[in-house]
Amino acid sequence: MTVQPAFSRRTGLTLLEVLITIFVMAIGLLSVLTLFPLAARKIVRSIDNDRAALMAANADGSETILGFRSSVQNYFSNAANLRTPAVRLLPSGVVHFDPIGDYGGAQLYVNFTTFGSSIIPSIQWKKLVEWFTSQDEIQFQPWGVPEIGFRKGNRYSVSYLYRRNALGDSNSLDTVMLIYTGRPIEFGNTALVPLSMFSSNLDGITVLDPGTGGSASSSGPDRVLGRNSWIMDQSLDSNGNPVWKKFYQVQSTEITGLNQVSLVFDRNPDQPITKAVWVDYLFDWFDRGIGP
Repeated sequence: MTVQPAFSRRTGLTLLEVLITIFVMAIGLLSVLTLFPLAARKIVRSIDNDRAALMAANADGSETILGFRSSVQNYFSNAANLRTPAVRLLPSGVVHFDPIGDYGGAQLYVNFTTFGSSIIPSIQWKKLVEWFTSQDEIQFQPWGVPEIGFRKGNRYSVSYLYRRNALGDSNSLDTVMLIYTGRPIEFGNTALVPLSMFSSNLDGITVLDPGTGGSASSSGPDRVLGRNSWIMDQSLDSNGNPVWKKFYQVQSTEITGLNQVSLVFDRNPDQPITKAVWVDYLFDWFDRGIGP
């Protein structure tokens, strides 16, 4: 006798089951779509990290090839320059060397620190741009989307901070490289804005709002002081010199009074801040270290 196998008949999906499946898939798709803006910002950040590191490496080589460090050494050896301590074992003042800003005739804030504009070599503007900017870069909007038309330009640029840890020792020259993103270079914008201080908090500072207080120069930065902005501490130490390598990144801002804004930093300040500078367009800073 032949036994016929028994097959169970497969029933079709009901309309309700189909609708539930579509609904669940739609929720998952919406969840994925909400991550796209965050992913775009992360991608832009990773690009900036890579390109800024490359810009710092190139800036280190440009500084050596063009002989800026030798010019800075001569600048510090001149006792007539500002912020030269009487005791040569003490740290020197700080020299900010911004080839792009100085060449463009920017208004430099000499009351903030000593600027070595006299150490710029005689270089044509085109060559100066080639040495101290990263060319042919895609410009991104703050929320991570490339600018309309994919305009390419000089997205990354650099300036230098110098200090001798002991004025009488030329081997103690210490260098910090400031890497900017999207800084206008055509008008010599130094991107340095001194802040009018109200108070120093445990986790930040309260300052006069630079957007309404008029502390920014007419040709200066055009962005808003807010999250991810960089603040450089320029308070004086016990020897009367600006503190060194103290940068704080703003995590949040709050309007606390008429033309007053409170800034919360990524970490607590090491000491009460009495003098600070907003470094607009700054993406990150790189410590080159000590060397002749």
